[in-house]
Amino acid sequence: MGLAASQACLDLLTLRKSDLEYQIMQIADRRLQLTKDMEVLAEEKARKLGNKVINVIKPASERDGEEEKLSLSIDALSEQNRVLIETATGEVVTDKTLSEMDIENGLRNGTYRLAEGSDGKATQDESTDKEDKNKYVDWRTDTVVRDEYYTDDDEEATAIYDAETAKIKTKDQEFDMEQKTAETQQKAVTNEIDGVKKNIEKSIEMGFKLFA
Repeated sequence: MGLAASQACLDLLTLRKSDLEYQIMQIADRRLQLTKDMEVLAEEKARKLGNKVINVIKPASERDGEEEKLSLSIDALSEQNRVLIETATGEVVTDKTLSEMDIENGLRNGTYRLAEGSDGKATQDESTDKEDKNKYVDWRTDTVVRDEYYTDDDEEATAIYDAETAKIKTKDQEFDMEQKTAETQQKAVTNEIDGVKKNIEKSIEMGFKLFA
């Protein structure tokens, strides 16, 4: 192979090597994205398996022995001699359009508190010198409300996680094979480049000797 032909071959091989390097980089990026997708799935599963819900326990006088739970609402709290207090003002919350989620989030983030009372009025503690005389109770330890894990969506969450992770693992195996193939080809091309470079060096040396 002449010098010009060897140089042309070297250029083509160098271009091929660059293409393979770019391909390997793209595959690595795709596999990294799969790892991130797995993390998102794991977080979502953990969130659903760990989510909790606050229920109101139905008064014993209104049930037949077994414990019954009521959805969190102004009326349900009132049945258990509890009222919702707005923390910032100390005023009783009477808006019955508040959703279960609104009340629960408010209790968890401190926007609302629970106090003894019913029918829109809080029981007052006249023994305290505080301006706010509401008889507060801690919803986290109060016996009339229950903060429990919500398990109705656990089975579905686990099924979705298992199905999606199986897809990701299959795709990652495909990318792994593609990456190994590209790396093998890159190694072969690198060896070819080294061989062509040696041929070019020899051709140049022979040329110098010829004209020496």
